[in-house]
Amino acid sequence: MGGIALVLGGGGPVGHAFHCGLLAAIEAASGWDPREADLALGTSAGAQVVALLRANMSTPDLLARATGDSLSDEGAATASLYVRPDEPEGFFVPIPQAPEILLNALRDPRHLNLIDIGVGLTPKGRISMQPMIEGVDAMFGGNWPPGTWITARELSSGKLVVFDGKSGATEATLGQAVAASGCVPGRCIPVTIGSKRYVDGGTHSPTNADLVATVEPEIAVVSSPMSLPAEDRTGPGGVVGRLLRRRLREELSRLPSGTEVVVFEPPAELRRTMGWNPMRVEQMGPVAEATYDAFTSHEETERLVRLLEER
Repeated sequence: MGGIALVLGGGGPVGHAFHCGLLAAIEAASGWDPREADLALGTSAGAQVVALLRANMSTPDLLARATGDSLSDEGAATASLYVRPDEPEGFFVPIPQAPEILLNALRDPRHLNLIDIGVGLTPKGRISMQPMIEGVDAMFGGNWPPGTWITARELSSGKLVVFDGKSGATEATLGQAVAASGCVPGRCIPVTIGSKRYVDGGTHSPTNADLVATVEPEIAVVSSPMSLPAEDRTGPGGVVGRLLRRRLREELSRLPSGTEVVVFEPPAELRRTMGWNPMRVEQMGPVAEATYDAFTSHEETERLVRLLEER
């Protein structure tokens, strides 16, 4: 393929806001419109932002939507179709969503994977992703935008699945794929596609950035809200952030040597604004604004500008 690959990682509503502020900052600094990415790979919150981009929502509208400001008429029409499912009230019995994973591991220890088992034993959750499925599908009228990859985890096997709009075992509507990618274990009801159930692609990796190696892009632009720069030592959550940074660097090492990789991670001051609970919807506005301010003028932004000018 070549061209530009845009990789948007997971991170809940806070990560969603990070992407919105970052993409608006990138376009303001460089003039490059992320809607023109040759490949857009989305995981969890990143999958939702990819869908909005592919539905032609501009970066100013993405930022305005995250901060609660006024959108253009076109942006408002698209935003009206994006539905964040609500959690029902009342008591529920926490039943493991895929206990067969543990049973399979006990039968054959070669299948023992603590992450898989943890995801399988997590309670099923109560939030239905159906409103999001219907809303995203309404944006595209049943069509799958070219160059769009969405990741999810097949629940019973633990395998990473990439939905790309092609027919076959992973055939799904874009709404199903986006909803599956953001189906947080313990909060959401797994999304059924065909005969299989799927959950959050971020349970495999927050970014799954190594997937773009197969298309050998000229430039890979990676937005990773969950990882931290090496110099950041912010609080106890920093341990997780540094582990996720290490995971991301391992994935990026698999990209072709000719690919220029530009990685955006929240610096320490921005991380304090983001906090360590990625599910805080009320924090989206401050995070989007702070991210825009942090990256309008930033060394990685400036590097991306130079790379774009040299193409």
